[in-house]
Amino acid sequence: MNPISQYCWRAFGGQHLFCSQRWIVAPDCLRFLARLQVVAPLFIAIAVAILARCHNIGGILLSDDETYSWRITQYGVKDLIQRSARDAHPPGYYLTLKIWEGFWGSSPGALRSMSVLFGALSVLGIYILCLEACPKREGRSQQIPNSAHLGALLSALLMALHVSQITPGRTARMYSMGAFLATLTAWLLLRAMRSARHREVWWSVYGVAVAVFCYTHFWQSFSWKRARLPKNTRLTR
Repeated sequence: MNPISQYCWRAFGGQHLFCSQRWIVAPDCLRFLARLQVVAPLFIAIAVAILARCHNIGGILLSDDETYSWRITQYGVKDLIQRSARDAHPPGYYLTLKIWEGFWGSSPGALRSMSVLFGALSVLGIYILCLEACPKREGRSQQIPNSAHLGALLSALLMALHVSQITPGRTARMYSMGAFLATLTAWLLLRAMRSARHREVWWSVYGVAVAVFCYTHFWQSFSWKRARLPKNTRLTR
């Protein structure tokens, strides 16, 4: 056995190696490459989403709505909740922004960067949601088909590049956070309904996420009603 083969043998736990004149590939390496082929485009989509939202993010003056978001975070928690009662939006976003501002400051770029974070998480969330919504599995291992991965990736790219997501994703308002919570609650709902184990845990986490969504944006009422299924509907894999 040549030195390269000996190294690969030790690196992959002494497993059988498929050798040729030019390549030496172990089963674990093949699995890693297969996973990398799926995950790498998703990471690229997330990186593109961040770059699209961060372009000149601190070079634009705050709008009137963004200024209100900054101004209300200057109050204490009790006063913030009371003042947000006169606003058209719940206090969840303002409380989160207040915590964010305590770490990163109150510059326009710092205030908007939280929306950038939620925009990137939305890209990841829509990808995972599309995979969870896929009803078909292949083989005994119940693997997700490649067509589902492709559809989820296209959805992630659309979330990353569509102007309706880029604009709120670089604005110091609650819309990007609301989009992320919409994908999160939809995924948790499917997991709770399909899970064969720890169903109570999934339903509890879903209830908490819905409550957070309620205190963030009134979109939640539309999202929750849209997610309701007919009676006796059963989701299985």
